Amino acid sequence: MKIAYFPGMLKSSCTETVAWNVNARRGGRKGRLTPARRRAWDRRIRVARPDLPYTMKLPDGRTLYLEVPGRWVRTDRGGSPAFMPAAVEFLDRVRALAAKLDSPPSPGFIAALREALGATQAEFGEQLGVDKMTVSRWERGALLPSDDSIKAIDRLRRKAVRRGVTIPSSSTG
Repeated sequence: MKIAYFPGMLKSSCTETVAWNVNARRGGRKGRLTPARRRAWDRRIRVARPDLPYTMKLPDGRTLYLEVPGRWVRTDRGGSPAFMPAAVEFLDRVRALAAKLDSPPSPGFIAALREALGATQAEFGEQLGVDKMTVSRWERGALLPSDDSIKAIDRLRRKAVRRGVTIPSSSTG
């Protein structure tokens, strides 16, 4: 994977100053930030960070261009972008929808595809003609999907891509 990072996209002296003040406040006082101050801090972070351009190379050689929402990206100590868990989940869901199924899917691929479709294990299993416990076993890696199930998963993925899918945002972002 390759990150298309444009210098200056995540650099903001205002954000760094606010981060320093909050960290100083944490160390200087005995208590923690109140929930109201935490929400205010989160709002400042969301406003201060632009979306991050990102390119994703798929196994079949295609490249996708995405913009990861700025609220899901932080800057590490070295100044490089670091994805929060919500961004990683988002990228996994996009990868699951865009990738072609040439080989048996991994447990993570099945879970990411199901989440990208916004389906529960029971709903996903119903669409494929299997039980929800079978879907659970696939996602845990305890059972591999049969050839017929792999074809059904790919058919469902292609149908969703043709129809258009809105990827549900993560609850953490």
